[in-house]
Amino acid sequence: LKLEEKSKSEATAKNEQDVLKAKLEESAVELQSVVEKFAHEIQELRSKVEEKSQDASSAREDAENIQKELEKVRGEQRVELDKRSSLETEIEVLRRELNDLKSIEKERSRLQDGDINNKLYEGVLEETREAPETYHEDEMLPEERDEFLKVQTNETEVMR
Repeated sequence: LKLEEKSKSEATAKNEQDVLKAKLEESAVELQSVVEKFAHEIQELRSKVEEKSQDASSAREDAENIQKELEKVRGEQRVELDKRSSLETEIEVLRRELNDLKSIEKERSRLQDGDINNKLYEGVLEETREAPETYHEDEMLPEERDEFLKVQTNETEVMR
């Protein structure tokens, strides 16, 4: 009886052990499935992190390239502004020179007109000195009077 009880007890223990072993194996399979699921999710997250890291790196490169291009454009703008400023300065210098030349030309023209007037005046004075002082139109012979009137008309036109 004891042996039978012992045998039953061992069989029960064996059954319980088999049931526990089956539950343990089932739990191990479930645990393995959960571990694999987490491993897959971790791998997906790593892939996403790597992708985001590459996107960030690409964005950083793009930002650096944009910054370099912006600096290049600013440099070109500075050069253009310097050129413009230089040209404006040169234009101002040329304007002043042109105004100076205009003033010089006006002065030269004025002096030239004065010289012409002086020469005409001197010519008239010389002719007046050479002409007889007491000569009057009515005292002249007709040929002399015609000559005298021609000279007077020419002098008047020259004076104008």
